[in-house]
Amino acid sequence: RHPVPQLYLKKAGQRDNDKLKQFFPGWTKSHRQPYPIRSYIYGISHRTRVKSFPIMKFTPTVFFAIAAIPSSSVVVVDGFAPSLFQPAQRTVPAKTGHDIELPDFDEMFSRIKNVSPLARQLLDDLPRGFVNVSKEQSDWGMKWRTIESNKKRAVHHIDKVDNYLGLGPPLLRFRATLEGPCLGEPFANFIMSLEEREQWDDQIAEVNELYPVDASSVTDILAEDKFGESSQLGVGYCQTKSAFGIAPREQLTCCGVQQFDDGSAIIWGTEMEEELHDHLLPELPGTKRPTRAKSHIFSTTLTPSGENKFDVEYCLQMCTGGLPAFVTTPVMVNTVKNLFNYAKKFYAGGEGSELEAYLATKEAERVHEQQEKAEQEQERLLHLATEADAQAEKDIAAATAAVVATEIQPTEVEAPAIEIAETAPVATVVMVEQTESERPSAHVTVPEHDGPHIMEESEHDRLISTHTMVHINDMPQSTIRRMASKTVSKLAGAKSLVRSLRDRMAAELASRDIEMF
Repeated sequence: RHPVPQLYLKKAGQRDNDKLKQFFPGWTKSHRQPYPIRSYIYGISHRTRVKSFPIMKFTPTVFFAIAAIPSSSVVVVDGFAPSLFQPAQRTVPAKTGHDIELPDFDEMFSRIKNVSPLARQLLDDLPRGFVNVSKEQSDWGMKWRTIESNKKRAVHHIDKVDNYLGLGPPLLRFRATLEGPCLGEPFANFIMSLEEREQWDDQIAEVNELYPVDASSVTDILAEDKFGESSQLGVGYCQTKSAFGIAPREQLTCCGVQQFDDGSAIIWGTEMEEELHDHLLPELPGTKRPTRAKSHIFSTTLTPSGENKFDVEYCLQMCTGGLPAFVTTPVMVNTVKNLFNYAKKFYAGGEGSELEAYLATKEAERVHEQQEKAEQEQERLLHLATEADAQAEKDIAAATAAVVATEIQPTEVEAPAIEIAETAPVATVVMVEQTESERPSAHVTVPEHDGPHIMEESEHDRLISTHTMVHINDMPQSTIRRMASKTVSKLAGAKSLVRSLRDRMAAELASRDIEMF
């Protein structure tokens, strides 16, 4: 009934109670009330029923006091130990020309597996879906506390772990089951595209993929058999608006999308390190940069869970840069709910819906890609056929030249010059090779025998060791011409066959193009 909206903060242990007394003198445990209440945070209103909520009168003066809390009053830890980024780590070239350092993927996906059972199912090749997540698998040795649980809602379960890994902010985990096809790319666009982000996040001012990376360049690094296939990778920048006296926040994040064979996907992100990567931040007007927020863990896992439906698990641990967690956590919860409500409408589809337009665009891209591949294959086959045709012509020309050359017979074969030794002269033996049908044995012309002489086996070895041997092919010209003619005929037949195959392939590819359209 107070004319000014009231802020209702849930009591979560003695630690939060001590913080409230520190920031607001006069706070006592008795400030609570067991009935339905309405809360107003950043202009967001929702109604819920709780057993016990501490209540504080919320005037504009008190609100701006919250916004003006110095960062020294809040425990804030800036990064993991050890960091996901190390000096001299692997780098890949971005499409803009910069070299981008990559996180330690083994360590990063190990952390994601620890907090997301759905991601663990994909990465460890286990049975998939929430139906296959037991209580033990869900907790994984951590103290999860349920914030909300309602099977009738889009986000049917919300858990958190306070001060996860001693980093200050809580780790939040949202679970939802959505109707529609399991498509990871649109969900990634809801987060990484400014046009889509503005549909559900009123506080977003800028989202920009500053340094996109060719996903194929990290296939070996990401090890496809372990982490799926990388379909998108890059470094992005985002900035929030100033609201209710709270200064804007900015983030520089390395994000990516991993696709799996059954349509499942993991959308992941981790904050770039301040000391190592500040040079990648965009230049902004003015001398002071916005306060840096940091996403220590971010992952969204989608996996099919039935006919035309899929499960989603969204995990986030974010340091907002000085604001206390008990103020920022309700805002984050409500913002993520807005994301899932928007996703629910998108995936529901229907005639004239955005999903229908998206699927039509993807189908057109698929057809265009198939057409390009077919054209490239056709060019490749024509190139091979042309090369084979040219080679056949060369072979025919060479064979024809050989036939012409054999028509000119040498009348005399000169033996090579031999230096005469002082001790004994070395005679020259001219060996004449003939076919068995013409002469049954090899004949030689030996000077000491004054003419042709049938060489005995024992004499063969002696002549080789004591004479210079000159071999002459003494086949009849008719035999040579007949062999050349056969060679030319075979080559001509091969050339004709290559041309026929080329024409058949061109006709078949043309018929495929007609069937495609």
